[in-house]
Amino acid sequence: MLNRWGKSHRPCLVNKGMSGEISYRGIIQNSRNLAWVLDSQGNFILFNKLSQEVSGYRPRDIVGHSFAELVYPPEDLNRVQKIYSAVMEGR
Repeated sequence: MLNRWGKSHRPCLVNKGMSGEISYRGIIQNSRNLAWVLDSQGNFILFNKLSQEVSGYRPRDIVGHSFAELVYPPEDLNRVQKIYSAVMEGR
């Protein structure tokens, strides 16, 4: 997950496995902040309630799609993809 400074935030779970994943999803879904989770390819895998309210996208319409589809203006796409790649590589 990226914060507004482009830094990667990876949650630390005490309990791993299904219960940890459910807790993690619950925290994201009920957050008072816009929050989403992307996979390593940049596709949405989780899109919280507030993100839905603000953007108008329903989770079923956005999950599985690339964040690149939402980059505006389109001229910024190359730069944004480079930043995403760098974050995913830990740079």
